[in-house]
Amino acid sequence: MTDSGGSTARPARALVQALMMVAYSSLFSSLVVERIGQRIGLGCMCALLFAAFTCIVYERIYDDIRLCLMFQLILPLAIAAVAYMYPSNYTHSTYWFSSIGIYLLAKLEAVSDKKLYRANNYVISGHSLEHVCLALIPFLLSVMLICRERKFKRYLMMVILDGLFSFM
Repeated sequence: MTDSGGSTARPARALVQALMMVAYSSLFSSLVVERIGQRIGLGCMCALLFAAFTCIVYERIYDDIRLCLMFQLILPLAIAAVAYMYPSNYTHSTYWFSSIGIYLLAKLEAVSDKKLYRANNYVISGHSLEHVCLALIPFLLSVMLICRERKFKRYLMMVILDGLFSFM
């Protein structure tokens, strides 16, 4: 049983936030590996996991979730920035932008929870809509990974074949 202070809700909140931060860190680092390079991406992963751990420790010690919220809002924006600035070698790269748009929509639904709940005659709350939107993101990224191909596959093959035939 929880008392009015919510003593069991605090560890659960920290666990959920830790899992979200690990997920954002891995998404960002996989994008960096894909667009920039493997060494830089793995370095980002280690640094971001350390930052996520630091945010959780700070939240547990000072009972202040602002650092965790900044981490959760900055990384999706950084994903959009990296996806825009560095070209992709694969098709279907616009799915990154779609997933960021859905994420921002989910955060907007979380902020306007009560207004959405009243607007649809108490059928579904903004918090529930937030979870529906957040569940779409892994689905979207999975579709992206299933459908994508290398953009310049034919051109690279022609260059390789041209190099082979030039020696004959």
